[in-house]
Amino acid sequence: RLVSRFPVVAACLPTLTLQPSPDRAKIAYAAHVNGNWEIFVTSDDGSVRKQLTTRSAQERFPLWSPDRKQIAYGIQVGADWGWELWVMDADGSNARRLVWKIVAKGTRTWSRDGKYILLAATIDNDIEIITVRAADGAITRLTKSAGEDRDPCWSPDGRFIAFASQRDGNFEIYVMHADGSTLRRRRRAPARERANSPACLSGNLRGICHVEHSSSPGPVPGSRSKWIPDGQGRNPDPFPAG
Repeated sequence: RLVSRFPVVAACLPTLTLQPSPDRAKIAYAAHVNGNWEIFVTSDDGSVRKQLTTRSAQERFPLWSPDRKQIAYGIQVGADWGWELWVMDADGSNARRLVWKIVAKGTRTWSRDGKYILLAATIDNDIEIITVRAADGAITRLTKSAGEDRDPCWSPDGRFIAFASQRDGNFEIYVMHADGSTLRRRRRAPARERANSPACLSGNLRGICHVEHSSSPGPVPGSRSKWIPDGQGRNPDPFPAG
């Protein structure tokens, strides 16, 4: 169920295999054709379609860069390595691997400047929050805890990251600065909060929208949350003094 301490405007979004470009002129999507998943791009009216990937591995979950010049996506490469994060130019050229052992159906987000991608991946046999630089695959690890940290999202101004963590034995909502510092728990929950739903914060950051799952130890499939700025586009500091 959705829970908030204060009234908020929120959007809990499913995992998408279809994503419009930032300018809405094109749509990137994954389709199952000839027994395999591939990435396609189509015009907004559906009149022009182009297949961008042709590998034998599954290729899904396209994600446009803010400048519409690149598309990040996931590739399933087998049982040993699971899913990898790749990026290619918008026309399908220059495809390259950035990082492996990612959480395939987790939240991923480009930074506002298009230089980094925020995601969760397996490191040292645990799921942690990382950023990866799109230009060369350089990884910065932001969390290091016993217990899964997953499904991160940047605040719209890029200063903060909200994510779900199991570090205290139960999935709860945490917020930290974008460099991984000043970590704080935003909600203590007796029930299991959705692993794949980071905080959906109101503009004044008093309200937190998330999903609690109290009837089963397993995750709720297909739900996501979105960090919502206030009506004036501001994102106040979630760590106020006092």
